[in-house]
Amino acid sequence: MKKKRIETIDRIAAAYLRGQGDTQDRIHEILGISQSSVARALDETKGIYWQEECRFLTERFEEDQPEGLSMRDVHQRVGRFRLAAKLAAHCGLAEEDMPEIRVFPCGLPGKVVWDERVTNLGRAAAGVVNQLLLNGGICGLTWGRHVQSVVAGVEKISAPSSSGQPELRVLPLCGDSTLRPIPSDQSSAVLAMRLDQAMNGKGHVTPSLASVPAFIPKNFSKQEVAAVRKLINLNPDYVEIFGKAGAKRVKGTPLIHDVSMILTGVGPAVRRGGKSGHFFKAAGVDLDRLSRLVIGDISAYFIERPDLKPHEKEQVKKINSLWTGLHREDLQRCSDAARSSNGERPGVVIAAAGEDRAEVMVEIARQRLSQLWLIDNTLEARVIELVSGSE
Repeated sequence: MKKKRIETIDRIAAAYLRGQGDTQDRIHEILGISQSSVARALDETKGIYWQEECRFLTERFEEDQPEGLSMRDVHQRVGRFRLAAKLAAHCGLAEEDMPEIRVFPCGLPGKVVWDERVTNLGRAAAGVVNQLLLNGGICGLTWGRHVQSVVAGVEKISAPSSSGQPELRVLPLCGDSTLRPIPSDQSSAVLAMRLDQAMNGKGHVTPSLASVPAFIPKNFSKQEVAAVRKLINLNPDYVEIFGKAGAKRVKGTPLIHDVSMILTGVGPAVRRGGKSGHFFKAAGVDLDRLSRLVIGDISAYFIERPDLKPHEKEQVKKINSLWTGLHREDLQRCSDAARSSNGERPGVVIAAAGEDRAEVMVEIARQRLSQLWLIDNTLEARVIELVSGSE
């Protein structure tokens, strides 16, 4: 019996996914082609476009350009066309402004608890992140469970870089909190150190913001704020990354201006209970008012709702000024630089699982603040629901 022909784009997409660390089962789920077709595609491309150590041979593929295909064609094939088309229409995005979307099946809705779903996402997305890190540059990490899961996944598949690989620097982008709304093993300082050692070896020294408070409470007096900022500026790593606390971030001096990749999670609209609720209350934030102003956050930096009046935008701006680490202009700068780099910079990479993060993801896309989404199937489904009818 004659075997069914496999489309070239499907063969290359299967090789790309295998090179990112995906299993044959996951490739079958993502591409929607049969198990036997996946096996044949991998057999035909092994050693040509992917290798056993889970590496897609981008240089070889771009040199060959089979049937005139580009890496963008491959990225579109392994992404979800349905979501991308609806999102672009809903947000009014041009092709160059669209984030690349990678969706990973992490369990059936209602059958897998959220924490397990996040673990599955980190394990599945680790190959993609590892591939980006191998290109070198400066990678900044925020904090939280999603970033932790991705770092854990990279630790399992990565080997310390050799002398021939581009230099990679890993930086924390959030301060610590003595209130511990973020578990210590999910802090930006700890996660940056773990990722740095996974990629550069155990002896590598990682900058740390462990002594830096994540925020300055709203009810502090000017003298108290000045004292906190003076304490922050005693940390040389903070000054190297962000410049002096309280001073304008001058272009070209702090490392934050040269960050080529930001790996972060996102949070849903403000929740009054749990650790995050206590965290924001301690910062002097009125949660009822805040919930009417913001749609979610990127590692505690709030994303405002799209229909706010000028005075409401100013309120969100003042609340965000409490945070000592990553700011919106840092996200925007990293995203803009990636957009104009012809694919050389990864930009803002978001890992997120769970349908409650759909609204903030759509708004982040609308504000053009991301280049790559690493999301699970439940978040994909909810985003599609939100943006349907806008095509």
